[in-house]
Amino acid sequence: MQVYLCEDIKEHAVSIEKLLMECAKENNIHIEIRSFENAQKLLDDLRKKKETGEIMPNLLFSDIELPGVNGVELGKILKEEMPEIRLVFLTAFEQYAIEGYETGACRYLLKPPSKEEISKILIDTEKVRKRNKYIIVKNVKEEICLPVNDIFYISAEDKYLVVHTKTKKHLNRGSLQDYETMLENYGFFRVHRKYLINLRYHKSTSNGSIILSNGDKIPLSRRKESAFRSAFMKYIEGGLLQ
Repeated sequence: MQVYLCEDIKEHAVSIEKLLMECAKENNIHIEIRSFENAQKLLDDLRKKKETGEIMPNLLFSDIELPGVNGVELGKILKEEMPEIRLVFLTAFEQYAIEGYETGACRYLLKPPSKEEISKILIDTEKVRKRNKYIIVKNVKEEICLPVNDIFYISAEDKYLVVHTKTKKHLNRGSLQDYETMLENYGFFRVHRKYLINLRYHKSTSNGSIILSNGDKIPLSRRKESAFRSAFMKYIEGGLLQ
C-alpha cells in the first residue's frame, strides 16, 4: 500500500511515520510511505504520476494548516482530479472538521492520533485496495498499469483493442475474450462482440444501445439483452456501485 503524508513540521512528520509503520506491522500490512513538506510538491508528484499512468497512492494523511496551498484547498483539488485517493486530515483544531469533510475526506483526526484510529484506517484502506484490481496494458512503446475502475470500456478495432479510460485511450494488443475472462469478477460485461463495458459507468439503455456516463454510446447485441439486464441487476444488488 502506498501512503503519502503532507506535514510541514518535521518532528510531527517523523512521529506520524513511526506510528504508521508500527500500526502497519501490527496488522500485517505492507506500506510504503512518502512525505512532503507542502501541498504543492505533493500535487506536482501526483499529477506527474497520473499523466504517466503510474500507480497512485492509496491513502493520504495531510495536515490542514500548510504553507501555500492549505489542506482544505488540497482536498478540494483531490476531490476534483483524483477522487480515488483516500484523504485523512490530521489537525490540532476542531473547527476545521466540517470544512474538512466537505472536501471529501474520509476521516478527520485530531493530533496526536491514536494507534487504534490509524490501524482502523489502514485496515479499511487495505480492504478497498484489494477490491481494486489493476491491469497491465501493453502497447507498441510501453506497458501501463491501469486501475480497473478507471476503465469505461474496451473495444475491438481492426487489429488492436482500445482501452477507453476517464482521460485517455490506450491501444493494446490482445483479444477481447482474454479481457472478458480477466475482468468478469470486477463488474465488466461483454455487451457486443466488439465491446466490453464497465457496469459502473452504465447510465441508460435505449433502442439497442447503452449510454455510458461519459456520453459514449455502445451497441447492445440483441442476443445479449437479457443476460445484460440480469448482470446489471446482480451488480447493483451486490453493492458494487461505490
